[in-house]
Amino acid sequence: MESSYFLFVFEGEKTEPAIFESLCKNFIKGDVVNTMYHCVYGTDIYDLYETSKLDENLDLLVLLRDQVTEKPQAINQKVLQGIHRDDISEIFLFFDYDGQAKKADDEKISKMLQFFDNETEHGQLFISYPSAEALRHMHKDTTFQHLVTDAKSKNYKKCVNNEGEWASLNIKKFPRDKWLHLIEQHACKANHIIYGQFVYPQQARVEQTLLFQQQKEKYIDPHKKVAVLSSFPLFIIEHFPDSEFQNKPSGK
Repeated sequence: MESSYFLFVFEGEKTEPAIFESLCKNFIKGDVVNTMYHCVYGTDIYDLYETSKLDENLDLLVLLRDQVTEKPQAINQKVLQGIHRDDISEIFLFFDYDGQAKKADDEKISKMLQFFDNETEHGQLFISYPSAEALRHMHKDTTFQHLVTDAKSKNYKKCVNNEGEWASLNIKKFPRDKWLHLIEQHACKANHIIYGQFVYPQQARVEQTLLFQQQKEKYIDPHKKVAVLSSFPLFIIEHFPDSEFQNKPSGK
């Protein structure tokens, strides 16, 4: 019987795996959970750009086993032991926009999104703005629809801890009702960024390239800001839709 695994590639070692664990517990049911593997890249998306060189013959598993830093490499080698590229049916990559990074370059982001645009080929890239911490940034005083932050913020985590209504909560322990609220808010926010309407998107797939283009045109280029948005809820509504948040008419 042909193997069929889902591979998740996370930028960081702690936050993203914790989010993934919580999402699995709440929304990903049955035996499919046992076919999911996750690896850690360990550095930012701009390093991945330089390392991968967007090579059409890129074998991401080889890169994860051999070309990342020491600690993630050991994690990845253990996770991927005995698994080959042909065993992987779908690949998903989760990285931060990281506008403050030394090698930050919007042109590189654009090229990465075009290259990693299909989960059954090189992989599907999801980007959080400005980082995975966006998931905890439900502001105490500002509606999520209008929540923005500096594109090159060096202290975003501190900002979230000071402003986030749920900042003190453990992501691993987010209950289902909070996740449903987060998913709905992020879905509506993505639609607002792209189309200017804070309503639940008509299509399950929110195009990451289009989302980035609109972030650039509306926030990054004119204001040096990004509209706060986590990529994880967008992944869930696209690949593991749930009747409780599908086809909602509004995010209000």
